[in-house]
Amino acid sequence: MAIKRLSILCALLLALTTFVGQVASAFELDPQARNAGFKVTFQLPALHEFQARTILTPSEFAPASELQMTAETFRRMARALVGTVERTADIVVLVRSQYEASRIVSEYAAMGGDTNRLQTYVIPYNSFWYQDYGPIYAFDDGGALVSNDFIYSRYNRYYDDAVPAALAKNQNVANRQVSMNFEGGNFISDGRGTCFASTRMYEQNPQLSVEQVNALMLANLGCQRMVTLAPLIDDITFHIDLYAKLVNDDTFVVGDFIDHPANKALMDKNAQFLRDLGYNVVRMPVRSRGRGNFLSHINSFFINGYALVPAYGIAEDQVAEEIYTSLGYKVLMINARDLSGTGGAIHCILRSKPAY
Repeated sequence: MAIKRLSILCALLLALTTFVGQVASAFELDPQARNAGFKVTFQLPALHEFQARTILTPSEFAPASELQMTAETFRRMARALVGTVERTADIVVLVRSQYEASRIVSEYAAMGGDTNRLQTYVIPYNSFWYQDYGPIYAFDDGGALVSNDFIYSRYNRYYDDAVPAALAKNQNVANRQVSMNFEGGNFISDGRGTCFASTRMYEQNPQLSVEQVNALMLANLGCQRMVTLAPLIDDITFHIDLYAKLVNDDTFVVGDFIDHPANKALMDKNAQFLRDLGYNVVRMPVRSRGRGNFLSHINSFFINGYALVPAYGIAEDQVAEEIYTSLGYKVLMINARDLSGTGGAIHCILRSKPAY
């Protein structure tokens, strides 16, 4: 009898090991093959309308209580925050150790920063692309703040994927896991029930139908209207935040790809589609430097009236500053030269927590 039980136990362990191995292999992608098998269909822009929302995701230009980032991003832009953004919001920094937390506080104090507005959390993470894996905050139908925790496993960054739950626990905010792949860089909300993304949102969820993806966006982010725009050609992220940005209730900035004819034509279509929906559209010049290397000032971040805008050391830096200033923002130019070619810039490394 003992031998029989041992045989059964061994069989169960073998089956479990096989299952775990299959699950692991499904997620542990070779970094060199991140885009293998990933298909992007360059669909025309589309509008989907649904039933009334029960929750609401604030816009990026709505009042915020926190500006969130990793330690690497803090060191990139801390000086620009002193006496500016810190007067309007707390600065929240993820660190990997208590020692690093102490150094962050000391460095900020040495810059003249208000350390009373600085918060650090020891939470493991893989990368500084915080916009993509950080929490997407929304208010539920009772007015409570909720942290939406989408799946972020495609890049083999498991610590990144765990950040929303860890931060929510530290801040005593409800964390809601959402069963679909989605990245913050591919999301825009107008704060009134209309949401925007590129068509990549559907392509990265082949296990779900378009209707199922839309239903999850409605249920968790309050997307009563889901507007999808065509993504860039020759991109590596296919995120909307490289080429389109909602700057107020009725105005979009859309990239004008001055040295990439195919993307210029595609963005012309996106711009016209937004005009047809009733939005004012301002075009901003974008230079291309090869696949996945777009010097886009549209990849900026808004927080309480400030625009944190990437600077690349090119003539278009001044053009971008003038455009954002004309739209009513106080502009802080942030050096992003080293981010050129990585598929992102300033918007990709920041998130905010809405005021409530």
